[in-house]
Amino acid sequence: MSVPEISLGCMRIHALEPAALDKLLDSAMECGISFFDHADIYGGGKSETVFAAAAKRLKWQRRINCAAEQVWHSQGRV
Repeated sequence: MSVPEISLGCMRIHALEPAALDKLLDSAMECGISFFDHADIYGGGKSETVFAAAAKRLKWQRRINCAAEQVWHSQGRV
């Protein structure tokens, strides 16, 4: 597996309206970004949820995307 050198940080995407998030993610893919950085602490887990919903709306294929996941032990999800 090769991992792209450039990623889009998804720390605050939970605060975006769905249309703005779709535009951001679509623009990232058009620019060649296919690596998205996540952590369970971003937005209390909401960033992961809205990212998944946007990926579904955009009809992304899992095989072309890469997501990094960071887990913080104090969230109680380990």
